[in-house]
Amino acid sequence: MSDPKTERLLNLTMALLATKRYLTKIEIFQSVAGYKGSPEAMERMFERDKDDLRSLGIEIEVGNLDNYFEDEQGYRIIPDSYGLDIGEITPRELALLSVAAHSWSEGVLSKSSQSALRKLRSLGISIDTEDLAMGWARFENPQPSFDQLWQGLEETKTLQFKYSSTTLALRTVDAYGLTLWRGFWYLVGFDHERNEIRVFKLIRIIDQVTTIGKSGSYAIPSDFDISNYVTNFTEEKKHQAKLLIRKDKAQILRSEGIVAPHDDQWDQITLSYEYQEAFLRKLLWFGPDVQVLEPPALIDAVIGRLTEVLS
Repeated sequence: MSDPKTERLLNLTMALLATKRYLTKIEIFQSVAGYKGSPEAMERMFERDKDDLRSLGIEIEVGNLDNYFEDEQGYRIIPDSYGLDIGEITPRELALLSVAAHSWSEGVLSKSSQSALRKLRSLGISIDTEDLAMGWARFENPQPSFDQLWQGLEETKTLQFKYSSTTLALRTVDAYGLTLWRGFWYLVGFDHERNEIRVFKLIRIIDQVTTIGKSGSYAIPSDFDISNYVTNFTEEKKHQAKLLIRKDKAQILRSEGIVAPHDDQWDQITLSYEYQEAFLRKLLWFGPDVQVLEPPALIDAVIGRLTEVLS
């Protein structure tokens, strides 16, 4: 994230959202990267940041740290007030939200953001990173080919791209629709090589997408319903993971697998996943509350990512 102010606002939001008690200004200035200069300069910077977050609809709660001493105020963001009712959204708006959510998740896993949370813990402040999971990107960021696919769909131009399935092959497709399904983007259209309507996972499209012919080179069937295709789309066999989860933690993971007691502090969970990178990001949200037992490749990936963050 290249803009220092944007990065500071993101770090401040995460610190106030993750804390279980009110944070004083001194604690914020000590832990959140970006606050520097004289005490007066940091005060002015903090006041502007609060106004900016509130203008975005983020409610910052102000309270006293000690009921007997009301002169020391603190700040936090209540997770229940952080949700946003966006109502009905179009596929184009959903694509933009996907990009925004991806930026948020990248910011949470950045070195400065992780440093802020570690500093809060070092100050003896209890942190619950699971509260940050509401900002996690529950769907993949659109692939580089997304713009070309969308343009081809809107202009009804035939598309060509290399697609990796059992083999890598050039596909020629009349795009009928783009959609998110179970966290991934899919293209549905008429495959010239297969002579039938097929489903393509965007993450499997290799290199650039090109268009063939003029606009309006084909017509989308009037009775076409994209949900009839993606809901029946089957992927390759999923991978299985075994994890240890601390008692009463990681409810999102618990809802997706089979949980069994392990000992007084941990439960064991078995669950399936398709793509390691996406699953790895999910696990990292829960920090020390989750331990990977299997498979070895996932253990190595977790160790590698944590090493990057801590170095």
